[in-house]
Formats: sequence, structure tokens, C-alpha cells
Amino acid sequence: FVKFSLHFKFTTVHIEVETWFWHGFCFNKNENSKLEVDMPRTARVKLKGEVAYYFVASHTVWERQNAFTHYEKQHFLTLLRKLSKLFFVDVLAYVIMDNHFHLLILLIRMVPSINFSDEEVLRRIEFFYGPKKIVSAYELPYWRRKLEDLSEFVKYLKQLFAQWYNKRHNRKGHLWSQR
Repeated sequence: FVKFSLHFKFTTVHIEVETWFWHGFCFNKNENSKLEVDMPRTARVKLKGEVAYYFVASHTVWERQNAFTHYEKQHFLTLLRKLSKLFFVDVLAYVIMDNHFHLLILLIRMVPSINFSDEEVLRRIEFFYGPKKIVSAYELPYWRRKLEDLSEFVKYLKQLFAQWYNKRHNRKGHLWSQR
């Protein structure tokens, strides 16, 4: 029904599915072989205790093709790299298009052989926020949960880029549509 290929660092995976998800919508083939949408946005599934790869995509509110310049794409990539050093994620692949992006992400905390110390959590916070950011031992569980959360990573990425983009273009309002 739907055929596509995913290209990773070391391999290519070819997939054929009858039901597929795209931007929170579930598509199926009906009895007339027409594509139909089964449901509105679904909640993001977050696996606990397992290694999991996540595909993340987001479009701008505009349908026009040239929403981002080369410079803006470079800034997005800089933010992506910086945030991936703060959060416990490994960005395996990315595509930054003119009006949207795609990410393939591995949550590092899910890899059984990796366990982050409190010192590593503090080091990541200091790297991102600077030495003036003080985090107490009481706050460490909160920060650990936050830095392990895929939704928080995507939220930070989209918010920081939207704030920068809106300031650069002297505009207000949403930059990203949906999730």
C-alpha cells in the first residue's frame, strides 16, 4: 500500500505498510481503495525501558516553499546541535527543508549500557545555560526527567527557533503548525 525507504548512517530500510501514521493522522485504504483518515492527532507514544527510534516532523504555518533562507536553516541546525548536547538524544538523521523539517532521533537514556550521573546532568545544564545557572540536588530529578523527554526536546527546538525567527522578521504569532 505505502512504500518508502529510510536512509540511516549505515543502512537503508525499505518498508511497506497497509496502515501508516503521518503527522498524527492514521491513514487506511477503504473498500474503494481510496485513502481515508481514521483519526485526528494521536498522542505521541513514549516507550519506557526500551531502545526506541522516533521520527519527528513539523511544518510551518505557511504552505509556501521558501519560508527559510539558507542562513535560517543553518541557525536551525546550530540550535539542533546545541540542544542535542543538552538533552539525552542522539539525532541520527535530519532534513531541513524550505518550510519544514524531519528528524530521526534515538533517546540515549533508553540504551541499556548508558546511565547518566548527576554530574553529567549538571555538566549539560551548565553547557547550555552557562555557569550562573545553579541547580540544587533537590532539582536534579526534575532536570533529569526534563532532559530525557522527547517532547521537551522538540518543544525547546521549535520555541527557540520560532522566537529567533520572529524577532529576525519583526513578526508575531505561531511559526509551526500542529505539533
